[in-house]
Amino acid sequence: MRFTVLDEICLTTQPQGVRRHSEGSGVKRIAGLTAAILAAVLVLTGSCKVSARPGYIEDDKKATAQAIAEFHRRLSAAQFDDIYREAHQAFRDTGSREQLFSAMRATRDRFGAFKKVTFSQLNVFAGAPVQIRAVYNTTYEKGEATEQFIFLRDDGNLRLALYSPSSGTVRPSGNPK
Repeated sequence: MRFTVLDEICLTTQPQGVRRHSEGSGVKRIAGLTAAILAAVLVLTGSCKVSARPGYIEDDKKATAQAIAEFHRRLSAAQFDDIYREAHQAFRDTGSREQLFSAMRATRDRFGAFKKVTFSQLNVFAGAPVQIRAVYNTTYEKGEATEQFIFLRDDGNLRLALYSPSSGTVRPSGNPK
């Protein structure tokens, strides 16, 4: 009879006087337990709303790139009310309306008007809601910036949840300059 590491663990953890089951019954028990766990996972996840849309990742990236272009246009034009109104609740919850407007105004004053994108990377994360994360290297009239965005697709709507600019350009690792 051949013993595996699992057999050795079973033998060393059994109380004295308890007989070991045959190899075949242990395999059947593990297979049955695995099937039960898999069934439970399928039942639990079947009741959850999953927003993954296979085949639509490129559509989400394209829509997000368009939303970022619109964000840049609005930031340059100081249309902070439009940005705020169309942002996700998660964005609006980061501070009062006045605080967010002040931060957007400070960003506009610091960088000036938007000029162009020199690098972009977008990643889609399936879930409920779908997240689209973007890193942009951009040129503004007063210098270069690295911008991080998170958009959420919630109930079919794509909305800004996070915007974080910083001076200079940094690319995610694995992306040559």
